[in-house]
Amino acid sequence: MNFVRRNFKPGNRGDIAKALAQPTALTVVAPESPRPLELLLGVTYDRESTLTSDDGVLHELLMTVALRDDAALEKETHAVPMRHILRLLGPEARRDAVKDSLSRLLKNTVSFGAFEQVPLLVSWLERGDTDELVHFTLPAPIKCALAVKTDYAYIEIAALPAMRSKFVARLYKALVAELKSSGRAWIKGGDNRLTITATVDQVAEWVCFPREKDGIVRPGKLKERVLDVAAAQFRDVQAFALEVVPVVARTRGNPITEVRFEITLNPPSHHQIRAIYDAVGIKQFGGIDAPEFRVRQDIWLKASGHFAVTFGPEFHHGVLFGLWTACLQEMLDEKPLTEGYATRRYRGDRLRQEIARRGADEAAWQWAMEEAENPDLARLPKEERKEVANLGEAARRERVWGDNARSLTVTPPITVELAPQDPNPVSFEDCSEIWFSLDDTLSMQVVDDMVLEEIDRYPNWRGDQQKTIKVRWWIKGAYQDMDFKRWSPSADDIETLKIRLNRYIDKVEYVR
Repeated sequence: MNFVRRNFKPGNRGDIAKALAQPTALTVVAPESPRPLELLLGVTYDRESTLTSDDGVLHELLMTVALRDDAALEKETHAVPMRHILRLLGPEARRDAVKDSLSRLLKNTVSFGAFEQVPLLVSWLERGDTDELVHFTLPAPIKCALAVKTDYAYIEIAALPAMRSKFVARLYKALVAELKSSGRAWIKGGDNRLTITATVDQVAEWVCFPREKDGIVRPGKLKERVLDVAAAQFRDVQAFALEVVPVVARTRGNPITEVRFEITLNPPSHHQIRAIYDAVGIKQFGGIDAPEFRVRQDIWLKASGHFAVTFGPEFHHGVLFGLWTACLQEMLDEKPLTEGYATRRYRGDRLRQEIARRGADEAAWQWAMEEAENPDLARLPKEERKEVANLGEAARRERVWGDNARSLTVTPPITVELAPQDPNPVSFEDCSEIWFSLDDTLSMQVVDDMVLEEIDRYPNWRGDQQKTIKVRWWIKGAYQDMDFKRWSPSADDIETLKIRLNRYIDKVEYVR
């Protein structure tokens, strides 16, 4: 294989086409799309804008579609079915309204970076026998901003339709940019709160809020139209929760002097976490359930690692799945197991709502993260945990098999059988080759951009003996590999690479 070196370009998370293919798929797929910070925080409108909140949602969708079809944005045009647009905008959306939005996106121009008077897009419609397509072209400055490697952050497409104010949608993008610049991320058991403080003028600049003729922003209007409604319209944002706290001066009229945006970071979605394990001897994680409660098996593998430090290795994926079935039965019976039933986000009727809105996979993941961050059921004595889990398991079997359900028997937990170790392993000093075997679920693009690129660009090899680094991966039913032969890595270099590439590596071997 010839290795073509490319600069990394961030891509979408989640398939936007699959997210809009079915009415309930948007919140389940939870697509995210990267935006450069200059498009999140540095855009101004060249004259009084006539754009609406739906226009902004539509424009973000079209940029997301373009990145899905062509991450390098080398194509001239892209297309999206009209039904996908209508599904994203909601049940009240109409075709004529979409046409009006496309017209406004053409007529309104923006400025950012070195560019001025940039139209947002050019579009036209094509009617087919079974569907209608919206074709569009993004202007070169926008394509350049999206495609060039630069600082970027991800926006949640599923969160945008709830932002009925265009100013709130712009505030969301500004806070995403500020959060990215802060470098903060959710940490289990850490301080996951931060405050972003801005003056009234700064907030008005972020959201392009109209000023009076004298150039002054009226804080009362900003509060009424943006600050008072922002938290409610952020309700579908999953990355963080928002509280808006206006700070008023102790003078006549109590004018707002600044605004504190208090952000609570949430655990990342299960879509962003990978399960790494040795599956020898393991037949199943979790278990089947009624369709509305069915959870992917890898969710339990991903989640169980968050409990190992606090509870030890005996708190394995089977224990976690048992507590989940207990929570489901608690929700269905409306009989609290602990006081957490009344207060926690992923218990009782609130859990039912999250399952209906976001799907069982994400609800189960977030329930597990809530338990990992602040244990409740996990803190029960071992025998009591076992008792409630058995009740949940019996109810699960009844949901699946009805009268044919097998009676519950307690079985030892499934354990991972480790592969036998070589009694005489080759040391780093004695090896001539270092094999990086990659996870067999990776795509060729991920292998190329995230692994081969990282090794090829690694600076300052510090060893004194040349060794071959062989990267091996599984594509289309066969192993492929690539050798890097011209370097002299040290043991520390290899350890650094193992840390950087940990999420993509299955194992590393030293070979004579």
